Amino acid sequence: MRNIRENLDEQIFEMQKMITEKERIIRSAPNGSLRISKSHGRFQCYHLTDSGPTNGAFLKRSQEKLITDLAQKQYDEKLVRSAKKPLAALKLCRNALPETLPEEVYGKLNPDRKPLVTPIILPEQDFVKAWEEEHWTQKYMEPEGPKLYTDKGECVRSKSEIIISNTLFHLGIPYRYECALDLNGYTIYPDFTVLHVRERREKYLEHFGMMADYDYYTRAVNRISQMAKHGIILGDTLFFTMEADKYPLDIKNAEIMFRKWFL
Repeated sequence: MRNIRENLDEQIFEMQKMITEKERIIRSAPNGSLRISKSHGRFQCYHLTDSGPTNGAFLKRSQEKLITDLAQKQYDEKLVRSAKKPLAALKLCRNALPETLPEEVYGKLNPDRKPLVTPIILPEQDFVKAWEEEHWTQKYMEPEGPKLYTDKGECVRSKSEIIISNTLFHLGIPYRYECALDLNGYTIYPDFTVLHVRERREKYLEHFGMMADYDYYTRAVNRISQMAKHGIILGDTLFFTMEADKYPLDIKNAEIMFRKWFL
């Protein structure tokens, strides 16, 4: 239900923004409208105004900008008229939602009453806490390996994974590093198992750090293919970052992608 409220708010905002922008453009557009007729197999354009000829003033090819501006204006006017109806419907739906959504009921209970109740839908904060407290198995870390620590205090295998871990951590995105994932009896360890809180499902983030190496590249492609065979689809529940010798991981791009994928 929270998704419904957020989606409605987002759609209302975007549609209202579009209408406002188009109305601004319409106000600055040329007066009148465009009439197009076909004569002897050729299209002819006329400018209709209140003070001009009934059928409009003929527009020459040299007046192409005026023609396109008038055509765009009429399209924008139709678009605005069409958009206002669904906007009104979206606002009606938004206003019809209760002040307290089902997943928010438990969170608003008296603390003394909560232990007596088994919630059907956990509040977001409790849902994340329960996920973080679940038992999970991490891939074995060799003692002689590099000691690279994240801001979260975890030991990872590469400097790029420090960047990824820290970015997820500071964005408030829950994740597990190298958590075991069973694929019908075969265990793999995705680099990051990420909890998409809003969607309430796990997603996976792989980092491919040596894409200039052909053998490594081949293994990366095979891994994506194998995960897809088990329903972990690229762009849906599987995402990846990559780098090569001359193209290191871009921190700013990573943050933009993580916000898009996991928030």
